[in-house]
Amino acid sequence: MPVAQERATQEPGGTSRPALFGAPVRDILIARAYVTPDEWEAASRQQPDDPVTALVGRGRLTLLQVAEARAVRWGLEWRRLDSPPDPALAREVPDEIRARWPLAVLASAPEELAVAVADPEPVQLRDALREAARGRRLRLVVVPASDLPTAEEGGETEETVHEVEADPARMRALGQDTFIVRLTTDIIERAIALGASDVHVARFDEGGTGCEARFRVDGQLQAPGVPIPRRALAGVVSRLLLLAGLDISQHRLPQSGKIPWPTAQRPRYDLRIETSPDARGEHAVVRVFTQAGIQTLEALGFTPDIARGLDQVSRLPHGLVLVCGRTGCGKSTTLAVLVRRIHALFPGKAIYTVEDPVEQAIPGVVQVPVDVRAGRTFPVLLRSALRKNPDVIMVGEIRDLETAQIAVQAALTGHLVLGTLHTNTAAAAIPRLINLGVPHYYVADVLRAALSQRLVRATCRACGQPSPVPEALRKALPDLPETERVGRGCPACYQGYVGRLPIGELLVVSDEISSRITAQVTALDIQRMSTFPTLLGNGIEQVKAGRTTTSEVLREALWTNGGGAAD
Repeated sequence: MPVAQERATQEPGGTSRPALFGAPVRDILIARAYVTPDEWEAASRQQPDDPVTALVGRGRLTLLQVAEARAVRWGLEWRRLDSPPDPALAREVPDEIRARWPLAVLASAPEELAVAVADPEPVQLRDALREAARGRRLRLVVVPASDLPTAEEGGETEETVHEVEADPARMRALGQDTFIVRLTTDIIERAIALGASDVHVARFDEGGTGCEARFRVDGQLQAPGVPIPRRALAGVVSRLLLLAGLDISQHRLPQSGKIPWPTAQRPRYDLRIETSPDARGEHAVVRVFTQAGIQTLEALGFTPDIARGLDQVSRLPHGLVLVCGRTGCGKSTTLAVLVRRIHALFPGKAIYTVEDPVEQAIPGVVQVPVDVRAGRTFPVLLRSALRKNPDVIMVGEIRDLETAQIAVQAALTGHLVLGTLHTNTAAAAIPRLINLGVPHYYVADVLRAALSQRLVRATCRACGQPSPVPEALRKALPDLPETERVGRGCPACYQGYVGRLPIGELLVVSDEISSRITAQVTALDIQRMSTFPTLLGNGIEQVKAGRTTTSEVLREALWTNGGGAAD
């Protein structure tokens, strides 16, 4: 019986096109605009026996797109496996079949056996599964190869994993294995498609194989993630090390690197790779950066008052401007936009940046990456930049006294210095500089503004509906509106949210604030002198505008009776 007659009813996302049924995979991929004829020909020249693998390895195809094309060719269902299959169902298929082909039994009933495969093409596979069904209807579902367990996984032990990790040659071979290449590419492509900011690849010992790739989308780490065969985890980490040009034999110390990632869509992406040993072996974190980034102050998404304040900051001739907040709150993005703005307003100014690492390429700006191993630290590079007669300097992070002193001295001598500082509030930037060892009178003289920011999830525009704000909250926070816009959840969003937007507090250092900066000044003292809204107040403005929800604002800006905002 032809495989096309074995399929069950199609799922909504997997309906095939009758016109493409039986067509070669090449024609289906081109018809769906996943690749161009020229790209297919180039891949065929590179890898004549398997151009699909070449396209996947170069990031031009995802494994899900390959699964779709194969399913359309045979008139089968295609989808992702949202969770690992029940291991108890594996007994429905003999061990010799599972050892030869990657597959997973999805369901077993008296009338039907459902099996997930990555490639339904082999005749021997179809015949073997039809025999295993023992007279029942066979329903094949095509899924990405990365969703299926490897043939080796069943007999794996901890000792065999560590044995592979101990041998650099075997680790390199594992990182170049076709299955590992496909799996790693699919993980990265899925992260880009989801708009994830980072991917955590690790053994979590939760469900299924215990190994997953978890994606952080809109600031939230999604669990469960994409299951990874336990045997393949070391290979995925090795593949990332290879792509980043790192030491494949080093698994006892943390390593970091960068991978330029070409994709089907422009712009390209930069992947920042961090690997480190842990109690269960080794894990990797992939941070995803787009080379384009946000271009304008308006696109940042701040409320109009903060956007106007940042525009004024970009016109300052000299002084120190700080962007504050914890890791991952968008400080670097805000600084990059400010630098773009300054260059657009004053193209004749020489602008130098010192960053760790350079996350966004900014045309017209000299950007220098920190490399501690080569002796290129923040202080060393800042001194070098000052000798080049810059007008504007951007410091990626002020984390120690030496860097802070150089930044302050540069601001004192007529430069505009932009930098980041890890503090909870804008007002806390002043005592933080003093605590680092910068004299308070220098801080009072050079500090022009400090912005503290956080990122909150944005309410979905497609499914957002008015919803009453709990009365108890409105009593505690009288500025809250009676209703807020809440997303109900739809295909366009995740749990009612799409993307993120900033809330912030911008402290402009007035003459009055400057005159009261002493060695003993506290953040609360500064906060009471400021007339600008706190993080909480600015977040409530975003709620009133229907752009986010009260719960998101309260999660990022905790309210205190003292009138300040804290993290």
